Amino acid sequence: DGNKVLKNGSAYMNKILEGTGLAAGTYSFDAEGKMIIPETPEEPELKNGVVGDYFYLNGVKQLAYQLIEYEGSYYYVSDGHKVAKNITLYLNKALAGTGLTAGEYYFDVDGKMILD
Repeated sequence: DGNKVLKNGSAYMNKILEGTGLAAGTYSFDAEGKMIIPETPEEPELKNGVVGDYFYLNGVKQLAYQLIEYEGSYYYVSDGHKVAKNITLYLNKALAGTGLTAGEYYFDVDGKMILD
């Protein structure tokens, strides 16, 4: 920030690392501002599943109006690209290819579809 060299601290680096061979992630800098590169850089953990109000697959936020099967449960990404939680919704087109029939479905507080 402020066009100053980061010294004695850490920062998350992503796009600035393109073409360097380094993976995006948090890197530390010494007292002179030199990046401390670990011998085996850690791979960043990709987000998967419900994170807050959103659903991620391999680090990619899923967009609205789709039913996602993940680890044996169904989740619906609704308005604002948010996971439907604690609500009953009527679904039809989103169910295509799932074997489920059009109708009302309840999604619990975690966003999982409850199949009774």
